[in-house]
Amino acid sequence: MLNLARSVAPSRGLDQPFLVGRVRLLHEHAGFGIIGSLICALVFGAACAGHGAPTELSIWTAGFAGLSAARLWQIRRFLHCEDKSPEAARRWGAQFLVFSLASGLWWGYAGIVLVEGQPEVLRLFTYLIIGGLCAGSVAAFAAVLPVFFAFTAGALGPLVIQLVLFGGDRVSYLVGFLILVFLLVLSATAVKQSETIRASLQIQFENQELIEGLQSAMDDSAALNDSLTAEIRQRERIEQDLARSLALYQATMDAVDEGILALDRDHRIVAINKRFKALWALNDKDAATGADHRRTAERLRRLQR
Repeated sequence: MLNLARSVAPSRGLDQPFLVGRVRLLHEHAGFGIIGSLICALVFGAACAGHGAPTELSIWTAGFAGLSAARLWQIRRFLHCEDKSPEAARRWGAQFLVFSLASGLWWGYAGIVLVEGQPEVLRLFTYLIIGGLCAGSVAAFAAVLPVFFAFTAGALGPLVIQLVLFGGDRVSYLVGFLILVFLLVLSATAVKQSETIRASLQIQFENQELIEGLQSAMDDSAALNDSLTAEIRQRERIEQDLARSLALYQATMDAVDEGILALDRDHRIVAINKRFKALWALNDKDAATGADHRRTAERLRRLQR
């Protein structure tokens, strides 16, 4: 089975998303083309009625209707399938390729067998239908190039072989050559369309990665903000508890009748009560926490003299 992953050529890190995205686009865009192909088959069957073998024509029309129904059912199953992994995409793409090849060969059979012995205008009408379907397959199947090549080769390949190898006259050779040129032009167009789809998917996936990166950064920032907020609240609670403890400690010292003064190693006031400030007649500046008590003591000694 043809490896569908070879139909894409993105950077190595995007191989899997490209494959899944291409198969998804293939199934999303192919439904209308399949319905249009079925309508063309019914019109072809009606146009050929009364010419050739009616049983063979009826079998071909009924078979194509069944094949179209199977393809639409396959698309519906894919669109409702929850498994969108690369492995599942390969399986779905392989099934779609087989159905497309069968559909192309069905039209190829009509172009070389069912129109045999038919009026010239009916043969040209059939060639026009097949050519139009192959042209429409560029938009429908370019997302996965092997599917496009399978359908167009199945539909136009037998006709080219018949006209070039078994036509037997110059007109047949020229028509076969023109159909071959038409097939090459369609292939080139499909390749360009596939490159456009690839570029679009690459932008889509890069934007998705950017959005995911920004979302991750926003989540990290939110988590950091929550952590900082929690830390700030914890510090506020600690400061409030400390303030209450200091207030209680100060109230306890102020309730003592004797003067209390606590200094650090640098002789700066750590704690002082109202009784001490009253005994030494200290103002709020001199009795403030952190004030240098040596200067206060020196000033008091000068006042005592």
